[in-house]
This record gives sequence, structure tokens and C-alpha cells, in this order.
Amino acid sequence: MNSERQFLVEFCRTVFNESDYRPTIYEDLLDEEKLFRLGLYHQILPLINHHRTVLSQAFPQLSADFFEKCRLYAVTNAGRVMLYENFLARFDRRLSERGVEYRLFKGPVLAFELYQYPHLRTFGDMDILIREEALETVHQILSELGCELCDDLYKVFPNAIIRKYSFARHYATIKNPFVAIDVHLSLSGRLHPFQFNVDDFWENSRSFRIGERDYRTFDHPHQALYSLYHSFKHYFFKLVWLIDCRRNFQMADFDMQSFRRLLKKYNLSKIWGIYEQVARDLEEGEYPGKKSARHLFPQVNAGLILQGVMPTTPARARMLLPLLYLPRLHQKITYLWQQLFPPRDVVRDFYVSQNLKPTWRNYLRLRRRAMRELFND
Repeated sequence: MNSERQFLVEFCRTVFNESDYRPTIYEDLLDEEKLFRLGLYHQILPLINHHRTVLSQAFPQLSADFFEKCRLYAVTNAGRVMLYENFLARFDRRLSERGVEYRLFKGPVLAFELYQYPHLRTFGDMDILIREEALETVHQILSELGCELCDDLYKVFPNAIIRKYSFARHYATIKNPFVAIDVHLSLSGRLHPFQFNVDDFWENSRSFRIGERDYRTFDHPHQALYSLYHSFKHYFFKLVWLIDCRRNFQMADFDMQSFRRLLKKYNLSKIWGIYEQVARDLEEGEYPGKKSARHLFPQVNAGLILQGVMPTTPARARMLLPLLYLPRLHQKITYLWQQLFPPRDVVRDFYVSQNLKPTWRNYLRLRRRAMRELFND
């Protein structure tokens, strides 16, 4: 194991055992620039600063400059959290005035609930779940608050397509300070083979407080389930997501029985098993070596996560990861077939060029492109 990955392992052990961890001392030199990049990638720089005392004891060769860079990043992140808190309060007031009900989830909720200080948890945007009939109203409110649709594929789709497939819409403020908001109609798009029951999550909600305002989010078992699913669907490729999962399960009043019922209900027990193995490997400080990223589908393990890059292309990961958690063979085969050869009406909905006519030739050309993304690096 190289020194930088050894640092990440010791960091995980420190975070997992905050109250009584005694570090091992390592005298190896570390590449501090590479280590900082890894910390940035895994979204853990504020946590490194928070655990500076223990980590500097474990790695005495690390310079004060490295920890100072982590501290400055943490200070900057604290400012970002304050900006999001302010924006969220204004957004919530506008939604209340228009009678729009919503659920806040992911980044800000986890930051304020699972961490001693919210700036210790870096997040890049704010996610809300709404009912589809509120789509235009939310768009108007975000426009009034100085936000525009981000320039991505979903921007060109009309609301009818957004509703049909339950796509998220991505917004960001036009001027500084920068704030990003993702508006969801579902917890997984309707083209995805795995579906959560949105009504189940909506009904199993609770209030929680940020500053002087109360917001609505999912109850703790549903929050933990979605955090586990979300981190896995991105290949667990950031350590902060593993830490989120761990902290969810360590909450004093966490209902593990309800959580296990949800695992069974949504057929996510295999993901839970992978998470447990990865967390155990990191906590024990030993892990299997990573496999080459040239494998069609590298095994998800701690070594793969620690390398600090996506193990495969996002397109391939999105296509192949469901094969791990779809429970039955016929579901896996049906899903893969539909990914490679979806119905023509689905493909027609995604023609974004007026010159690309919905002919069989163009349909097959797009399918060939999808297969190239799957099988080529």
C-alpha cells in the first residue's frame, strides 16, 4: 500500500472510532500535493483538518502547510454552508407562500444532522423532492431567486418529457454567490430499472431544524437507505459517502429493524453486504488490492475506492451497477436488453437535433454508440 492510501485508511479508522482511536505511527514520506487532491476528490478535507491532532501524530512527516491548506478549505466550506442556509431559508419561505410541499434530502440534511459541525461535510448542491404538479411553480420561484436551468441535456427537454421520465432539473444561481439546486420528481428516473416508492418516502417523513427554521426530510431509516443506495450507484467512489452511511447507522436512536425491513422491501441487501465488507476492510486497515480499471466490471472493494478515480466510465457504471442489485436473473437480462435496445418511442423522445429523424437507421446508430460506451474504455 502506498503512503497516501495508508493515510486514507488511517483517516477512516480515526473517523470511524473518534472517541478511543490510538493511531499507528508511520514515518514514511507522503506526496502532499497528491494527498490534498485525494482529500479534495473524496470531499474529506474539512474532516482531515478536524482530526488534525491524531493524523499529525500518525504521520509526523506531514508538514504544517498541508494541514493549513485543509484548514483554509474548511473555512471556505463553512462560508458555503452559510450561503446555502441563507438561500434555503428564502427558498422555503417562497415555497410556503405558494403552498408547495417538498422534501429536502442528501447534502445539507446529512451535514447538519450527522456531523458535529455542518461545514465538516462538503456538499455541492441542494436536493429537493417535489410533486410533479409543482414543477412550473418551483421553476418560477427559482427564477425569482436568480436561478437558471443549467446547460445540460435536461435543459432542452420540455416539461412533458421531464414529467414522463421523472428526470431531475438542475438549477444554479446566475451571479455570485454560487448555489446549485437539483429538483427531483422521483428518487430514480423512470427509465432506471430500480424504483423507490416515492409515496413511501414522502409519507415517512419528519421535521428537522437548520438555524431557526424547520424543514421536512425522510425519517432516519429511509434517509439511511437512500444514502446507501446513492453512494453505491456511484460506485462508492467517494469516502465521504461511506462516512455518511456509517454515521447514519451510528445514530443513538436509529431503528435498525426498520432499516432491515426496508433493505428487504427494496431488494438492497446485496448492497448492504458490500458496504459492510468495505467498511470492515477500512476499519481493520486491510483491504484487497484494486483490480485494473480495464476490467469490464471491477469488483467493488475498499482498494478500488481508495485509488481516487472512477474505476470505469460513468456510462458503463450506470449501465452495469444495476446488475448487482436487481434480484432475479430474468430482471437482469430484461434490463440489459432494454438498455441496449429500448423501445423506439423512448429513443424518439431523446432526439435533440431536428436533423436526426426517428428512423430505424438512426435508432440502430444510437444503439451502437451505447454499446461502444459499454464495452470500450
